[in-house]
Amino acid sequence: MAVIAAAIDPTGLSVAGRKALAYVTEKLTAADAVYNEGAFSFDASPALTVESFFHLPVVDSTESLPEAYDWIHGYEERKPFLHIPLEFWYGDSLYLTSELEAKEEHRTVTSPSTPDVAHNHLNVLLDDPNIRIDLYFPFRAVLSTGGEWWNLAIGRDKLSWGGGVSGNLMLSDYSDFYDFVGLSFMSRSFKMTNIYAVTDRFRPDGSNIEFSGFIGHRLEMRFFEKLKFTVNESVTFAKLPPVLVRDLNFLMVFHNWMDPDRFNSLLSVELEYTPWRYFTFYGHLAMDEFAVKYEIDRGGGGGPPIYGYMAGVKGAYPLGEGYLNGACEWAQTSPWLYNRRAAPYFYNVRRYWSLVTDRFEFITKPLGYVYGPDAILFLLTASYLVPDSFSAGIEVKRMIKGEMEAGSPWDPAPGDAPPTGIPEKKWIVSLNGAWKPLVYLEVGGGLNWIQTANPEHLDGERRSDLELTAFASIGM
Repeated sequence: MAVIAAAIDPTGLSVAGRKALAYVTEKLTAADAVYNEGAFSFDASPALTVESFFHLPVVDSTESLPEAYDWIHGYEERKPFLHIPLEFWYGDSLYLTSELEAKEEHRTVTSPSTPDVAHNHLNVLLDDPNIRIDLYFPFRAVLSTGGEWWNLAIGRDKLSWGGGVSGNLMLSDYSDFYDFVGLSFMSRSFKMTNIYAVTDRFRPDGSNIEFSGFIGHRLEMRFFEKLKFTVNESVTFAKLPPVLVRDLNFLMVFHNWMDPDRFNSLLSVELEYTPWRYFTFYGHLAMDEFAVKYEIDRGGGGGPPIYGYMAGVKGAYPLGEGYLNGACEWAQTSPWLYNRRAAPYFYNVRRYWSLVTDRFEFITKPLGYVYGPDAILFLLTASYLVPDSFSAGIEVKRMIKGEMEAGSPWDPAPGDAPPTGIPEKKWIVSLNGAWKPLVYLEVGGGLNWIQTANPEHLDGERRSDLELTAFASIGM
């Protein structure tokens, strides 16, 4: 990324473009590091953040427990009380980072068995009856080395493949983290990315499957500057230990290992077209199961077709010192996408010891689309951003979720389409903003209004909810 930024000529950029380039360059290089010694540089920029969050149940015909409320501003959106990113540069080819965090754990957000979490309104750790920190930090710790045409990364980080706004169909950054090895090769019109990741070895119910992992490769090809075509293929592993010599062959067609007892494969394609430099149209297609006529005529194949779709348009237009951003997106996933007859599934089960419930908890998240299978989503969003200064935005979502989940018993039938059963239907309107009046101070807040029909798939029930958040962050 630093090589790409260095190759950009700022003279042809807008005021917003020059400001954005300067911000990105500062973040990617050691120019302002706190310590420099020859080719070595070190930087640390700790931040202390106090965030408050309140939930107001306006209407709730189900009379559900406050501690069981499923927040929109949940664990993933909440800020750590203390964040200390440590960065190390060794010349131009080796970079290391580890981010230490004091962050409240998952069960401080929603925990039906622990009523006092309903009164958790601050991310400050000391406002709880006891310390309820997520003990498994750092959630980002990476070594990266490379050159102009290659990169090798080893460690723990979020991963995401694709340009979707609400998420991506193959690999999304919704999981808390991945422990992985990544190898990339790139040129102006071609990029190949390879990932091998391991995840916790459990099903959602806590049963042990001995081993769980993910391997994928991504081929991005650009044509005529304006058109990009991408092919992704991946498999998830389970039950048996890895066969590293074979498993690390990124040039293999993974599906053709033909080992259904050990892995499950997924294929996706993406198309992006930029007719004007400020706007991009995109479409994604994921294929989990399909059969050719030969298989169908003989009663073979893995079952009826199982797909996921996404289409949208997004843009960024320079306006003053910032960018006016907007996006419109539609996504739909089959009721059986990411599922299978048995493990491995396309989800990530994270096991951690909860200081709220005093036991192991198992947090299940899809590897792919954030909302998992059996979902339909429409999204509109608009925002204005001045890097390192000011941001404001609005987002409107229409979310329809059927009853199937990634771990639902496998029983697909021809014609299955979302939503199944009694669908939960939500309208979500979100407002957010942030301002940095001083170099070391940032303040901001947000509002989520949620209107739900058939909450928890209860036919005829209704609820309306309001979430309010605010924060102040002091950094160095």
